[in-house]
Amino acid sequence: MKMKTQFVLIGTLVIETLAPANRLSGAGFQNLDFEAANVPITSPGQFGGYVSANAALPGWTVWIGSNQTSQVLHNNLSLGTAVVNIFGPNLFDYVIEGRYSVGFYPGTDPDNSLSLVTVSLGQTGLIPSGTKSLLFTALFTPNLPGAENRMGVFVDDQRLNVVALETGVGFTTYAADVSAYANQERLLRFTAYSPFCQLDSIRFEVPEATPLVFALWGGLLFGTFRVVRRLRK
Repeated sequence: MKMKTQFVLIGTLVIETLAPANRLSGAGFQNLDFEAANVPITSPGQFGGYVSANAALPGWTVWIGSNQTSQVLHNNLSLGTAVVNIFGPNLFDYVIEGRYSVGFYPGTDPDNSLSLVTVSLGQTGLIPSGTKSLLFTALFTPNLPGAENRMGVFVDDQRLNVVALETGVGFTTYAADVSAYANQERLLRFTAYSPFCQLDSIRFEVPEATPLVFALWGGLLFGTFRVVRRLRK
C-alpha cells in the first residue's frame, strides 16, 4: 500500500510538470483585450460621451499626466484635451480587434489649459512564470517609422525596449522582453506622449515545452513505474 501511494504521488508530480502552460496568457492580470467594457452601445453614426473608467476599463487605472482619473471618453474624439478613450461597436473603424480598443490622446491638461500632459493606462498583476515576451497590438497615426516611440511601455518605472514583429492592415504587433520579471507581481503601464495611439490585444508569451522535454519526462515516468513495480514484488 505504501509503494502504491509513492507511485501515485510521483506520477502526479510528473503529470503536473508536463501540463503545458498557456502559451499566450495573462495570469494575474485581467481584461488585457479590453473586451470586459461595460458601456452603452451607441447607434451607428452617434458619438458617446464620458463614462466611468471602472466600467469601461475593469482592472485598469487611468492617468492624465500624474493624476488618476475616474472617467474616460467613449466612442468620441478629443479636440485637444488629454483623454483616454474606449472605442467600441459602431464607431467607424477605430477598433483593432474584437469589440473594443483603447485610444490615447495626450494633450492639454483638463485642469490647466496652458499645460500639455501625457496619458497612461496601467495595471498591477503577476507576470506568468516562464514569460519571455510581452506582446501587444497598436496603431499610430500617422504611422511613420519609429512611431512606437510615441508610446512608452513600462514595468514599474523601467521602460522596455519595444520592437515591431508583424504589421497588419493599419496596425502592428509589438514585443518587449519581460523575462526578467517572470513570476513577479509588477505594474504594467502604457504611456502615450503624442497623439494618436491605439492599443489592443495585450498578452504574455510563455514558450511551450519542446518535444524533447516531453520525451525526457516520459522516460522518467516510465522508469519510475518500473522501479515501483520492482519494489512491490
